Amino acid sequence: MIFSFTLLLSSCKKKIIEVIPVIEYEDISLSEQGDVKSFSFPSSSIGYAAANSLYKTTDGGQSWTKLNFSGVVKSIEFIDDNIGFCTAGGYLYKTINGGQTWVINVSADYVAKTQSGQIVVAKETTFLGNIKVSNNNGSTFSTAQTLSLNGRLSGLRVFENTAYILDDKGYSDDVIRGVNLADSNKTVRLNAKATAEENPNDLYFAGKSGALVGGRGLISNSSSSGNPYYLSVFDRSYYGHTYSYYGIDGYDGLMVAVGYHSIASNIDIKNKEHWNEVFDKDRNGFEQTFFRIRFVDKSTFYVSGNNGLIWKAKI
Repeated sequence: MIFSFTLLLSSCKKKIIEVIPVIEYEDISLSEQGDVKSFSFPSSSIGYAAANSLYKTTDGGQSWTKLNFSGVVKSIEFIDDNIGFCTAGGYLYKTINGGQTWVINVSADYVAKTQSGQIVVAKETTFLGNIKVSNNNGSTFSTAQTLSLNGRLSGLRVFENTAYILDDKGYSDDVIRGVNLADSNKTVRLNAKATAEENPNDLYFAGKSGALVGGRGLISNSSSSGNPYYLSVFDRSYYGHTYSYYGIDGYDGLMVAVGYHSIASNIDIKNKEHWNEVFDKDRNGFEQTFFRIRFVDKSTFYVSGNNGLIWKAKI
């Protein structure tokens, strides 16, 4: 599977060349029905995914086995093939034997990890998101910071040792809050500049640049704010459609957003738009709804969606 561009020639009198971003993918979906909103692939062969139950693959997604775990899983994060975490029912569960057994660690709604291997969790209390961090693979946790919420906690993303929380009413004061894990006294804020209908669903932010996605087709790129209270301000940069985007991730400058019947990328094709719709190898759109995306390297990513969908894709 390789990255490809499809060239379309239109108009006999004046040939206009359009370059269309295309993905090719290996379908490694779960056979059971259920939306896949969280997954973790610690290696090319080992993977974990949450749909109507928790599942594991040991052959790169060719087959999946249901694990002995009860509860609705919100998020999954594995350190290696055997040591990992998931959140369900307001608690963080840990396994050290590849999901055969699980034990409760701490109260948590979402889990993520830093590039340096720290485990970060977020727990919702009344209009607060409590951030805790572990430096010893989840054996113990210390409180990093408590951040205010405008609604219910809806997500946790960690980039470059900074943890950000998302809520379902971010438009209330238009701010995404975070904490510097190296200095828990230092909080950061991102100005989303989103409306009530566009409330952000996910965020990618690295090197003081990135993008966020949300309802009504929201894709906004970051820009330097010059304001000491905000790390960055986001400006809407795409008007391709009004369908919701649910996930975004990136690698080395390339970003991909996924959502309702849509995948979009910031591949520069010298268009007036900063973002462009992505199509399959046959130049078709998508009937599926996509929820989550995570890059493996500069061209490879996993994406999950409705009805058990999991793809390993290249762009």
